[in-house]
Amino acid sequence: MIVHMVTGIGLGDARVNCVVEKAKALGLNATARVVHGTHFVTVEVYVFDSNGKSAGEFSTHIFENLPGVESVARVTPSAVRMACTNPDDARRVTIGKHQIGRGLPCRLITGPCTVTRDVGRLIPMIVDTGAMWIRGGCWKPRTRANSFRGFGVLAVEWLLTAARENNVEAIFIEVMDTQHIAQVRAVQESVGFEGAIVLWVGAWTSNQALLEALGKQDRYTVMLKHHPWDIGIDGMITRAEFVLAGEMEWDERGELIPEASTPQGNSNVLLCVRGVNKPESSRHTLYRFMPNAEWISALHQRCWAPVVWDPSHIAGHTDLVWGVLAEGLRYRPEAVMVECWFDPNDPRKPLCDAEQAIPMNQVPTLLKLIEGHNQNLTEQA
Repeated sequence: MIVHMVTGIGLGDARVNCVVEKAKALGLNATARVVHGTHFVTVEVYVFDSNGKSAGEFSTHIFENLPGVESVARVTPSAVRMACTNPDDARRVTIGKHQIGRGLPCRLITGPCTVTRDVGRLIPMIVDTGAMWIRGGCWKPRTRANSFRGFGVLAVEWLLTAARENNVEAIFIEVMDTQHIAQVRAVQESVGFEGAIVLWVGAWTSNQALLEALGKQDRYTVMLKHHPWDIGIDGMITRAEFVLAGEMEWDERGELIPEASTPQGNSNVLLCVRGVNKPESSRHTLYRFMPNAEWISALHQRCWAPVVWDPSHIAGHTDLVWGVLAEGLRYRPEAVMVECWFDPNDPRKPLCDAEQAIPMNQVPTLLKLIEGHNQNLTEQA
């Protein structure tokens, strides 16, 4: 790995030493050298494997975050892992005009479970509350074969058209298949939506090819939900590392081709905690899924990716969302995803998970709750 310093920084600069010390703290070796170019003299820091530690395991953002760094280039095959034990190495991901990450205000993602033609009327109402990150289900993985599965590409058109007309900052769309990535892109270009798009892989989707495809593109940030049958965070971490892997090619002997496997995959990754299946002994509980807010803390301790909390799917009912949300906020997620819909007396009914969507008239209260949470964290800092 080669860390290129900003032109004008000399070999004895403290910022160069900071990069070298960071490499050593990770268990790697590093040396700084002066490079004489045609017009400029620059400093490069070469980061090497050491004592069983591979530079290929570390995301480039760890060095890109450091002061004075211009860029980071890989020269050996990427084998990036999510592992991170130092909070300073946590990644901040830019979505629209804002960043999401450790130490930054918690952000709200809200919107309908399923996108219908009525999204053109719902989105202006959401935007009027001040919420600018909006979710919407276009393809719907279902647990029953005969359940409604979403309007697909047509829903993407409705959603992104409404987002463009209302200057939405970011749209979150669930994808199930590799072809959905290209379909979202085609619709985005067709309708002229210039905001950010986050593609998420849902709890019921097991598609390694999709994870690999998401890792080979960097236009869209990726959010991964864990499976409801997971018993810990390890499965989620493994799935995320398929996104991080990027391009990988092997020769006929099954050996990795270094020059074709050097680039790092998409590291703009979010991890979403959404509850797990209830054991038989607790079927009587009111929740749809067992709350697992402690996973937020576990992910913070072991990973560098921002963490999102989804209280809607855990609660399964509007009245329970608030308590589950509050429980999750105690663990300081970087964002929360809460489903919303028109008010209860509105004749337009949601086509999926109607019971767990909070009504539009409660979204301002939701925003105030998150603002209060952020204020408390600021005062505690």
